[in-house]
Amino acid sequence: MLPSRFLSIPRQKIPLFTRIFRSVSSSTSSAPSPTTDSNYKKYKIASAVFFERLPVILRDKLPIEIAFDEFKFNEWNRNAVSINPNILKAEPGFEDYEKQEDKRADTFTPAPRITPDDIANNTQSLNRNLQKHLYFVLKRSENARFYQFPQRLTDDNESMRESAEKALKAVVGNELSVWFIGYCPAAHYVHEYSQEMKIKNGGEFDGVKVFFYRATLISGEVKELRQGKDFRWMDADELKQYLAPDYYNAVRDALFGTILY
Repeated sequence: MLPSRFLSIPRQKIPLFTRIFRSVSSSTSSAPSPTTDSNYKKYKIASAVFFERLPVILRDKLPIEIAFDEFKFNEWNRNAVSINPNILKAEPGFEDYEKQEDKRADTFTPAPRITPDDIANNTQSLNRNLQKHLYFVLKRSENARFYQFPQRLTDDNESMRESAEKALKAVVGNELSVWFIGYCPAAHYVHEYSQEMKIKNGGEFDGVKVFFYRATLISGEVKELRQGKDFRWMDADELKQYLAPDYYNAVRDALFGTILY
């Protein structure tokens, strides 16, 4: 039988989990309700879409990549093992075949990496900036100062992803083949209403929180808008000139092309 000192736990030595649970319970029970907090703000919820065209060709190599390829090539040659010349002797007729292939290679002309729409700077065309991601943005009205991604307010009876799908269809229609990527937003933006806008909305909301989802163009082309006055296909760097500064800063890190690609 165990001694009595092992059968009783001193009052001050309460198990660690129990002490933590009691501490958390007491602290949370006294926390003020957010609805009664004077600093509490109420926001509308909106869903938006990063609608993109994927790169069509491989991008140009960066200087550091070119330097590394050259270094790797030189290292391979420096450490190469000599090969027996007899192994490299071609079978009869192979030299003629090789000459024919060389002639075919001489007549091959690769497609240009710069297109006529690049030269004309046709920002409504998908046939430009082939090595970069292009993003679809629109101007909602003639008086709008900046462009933005397709978006709409989210209803209570729908998910934010469903709202994002509806936002894109409302602008470009149903003719395009589009793939939405995932159910988790890629970025979000908080827009605080001006005092005038608060009054216009009845003073109930302080602003709107916009959650951005990704969607990729599979096939089709935008020729006209169902909503909005103008649209552009822009790469991540070009978007800086068309989006509001705070709006751009909120989404910049979620766009492909702002850092390396």
